[in-house]
Amino acid sequence: MKAKHPHGFAHVIGKIAALFAIGRERWRNYTETPKRDIDVARWRGCRKSLFFTLKKQPLLFVVMLCATSVVSYAEDTMTFVASSEVCTPITVNVGSHQYTVYGTLTISQVNGSVSATDCSGRKLKYEYSHSSSTSYGNHDTYTFRNTYDVSRDSYPDGGGYYENTPSYDSAERVGNAVSSAVFGLGGGDEGEAYPALSALAGVSYAYGENLKIRYEGSGCNVYGSIGKDWLFDSDYKDKILWNVGIGSYFAFGGGYDPNMDVSVGFSIGQLAQWEKLSLMIDLDYTCWIGRRRQAGVFVGGGLGWGSFFEVFNTDDLDAKGGFAWNLEAGIVIRIASF
Repeated sequence: MKAKHPHGFAHVIGKIAALFAIGRERWRNYTETPKRDIDVARWRGCRKSLFFTLKKQPLLFVVMLCATSVVSYAEDTMTFVASSEVCTPITVNVGSHQYTVYGTLTISQVNGSVSATDCSGRKLKYEYSHSSSTSYGNHDTYTFRNTYDVSRDSYPDGGGYYENTPSYDSAERVGNAVSSAVFGLGGGDEGEAYPALSALAGVSYAYGENLKIRYEGSGCNVYGSIGKDWLFDSDYKDKILWNVGIGSYFAFGGGYDPNMDVSVGFSIGQLAQWEKLSLMIDLDYTCWIGRRRQAGVFVGGGLGWGSFFEVFNTDDLDAKGGFAWNLEAGIVIRIASF
């Protein structure tokens, strides 16, 4: 039986050090000696020596190969993960690039904003995580989840939607048809309540039975209403009641698609209880109904000063206006999305 070479790990390290010493010597001779005096045979001998050493020392070859692999593997990547609750395949958009993901997909880093929709075109939200290392580069992970509750019609272990019963399918189709007919003007993707233009129809103590048009977007709340008092028999029920205002809104709810908001604004207008223009601070709470966020209900009120400009009337010192208040409630319909 042929005896094994007694070459351990220390011997391999010694060989590597010897090769580096030979290379350094060759380089010094190359830089200090005119090019025409370089002994070509020496370089050929060095090349043969390196090849012979790698051939006789497989462990040395493996170590060098692994080192090269680690260096070349260090790259930036993005990983897209479709959670078990999501209907697959999902479509992921990164800038101008589009990818189809059934479970998990890892790609090289791409610049651009990330968005995704599920198999039915519904918008998804995502959870982001980042990791980095010198050897393996930067890794961004996007885990996509639903923006609504699908527990009633999903498989127990996720991976798509459950095959509903015929009766449920029929009821769902009827519901979708009615929803499209009544709220079809709203447009936009599911859950995108803002920015939008909404119509609010309701009953108000200060503005009577009125219709309000409201725009909410980028934190800005602009609104105006017109109405008439038929129910409360106020002092100035014969007047056309109106107001215009501006303010802000604060959205609540999970993820990126809130179900409700609180709107605050300053307005000026004609109240049913005061003869002249009044200044009000308005507060409204809106609760959207359903996943489409195209209809909902609102309640609100306001405090202010009736016949506000009478405060500056120097001709009649007794005309100072007075405290004004308002309560209101009604329905809201999103009529346009932007």
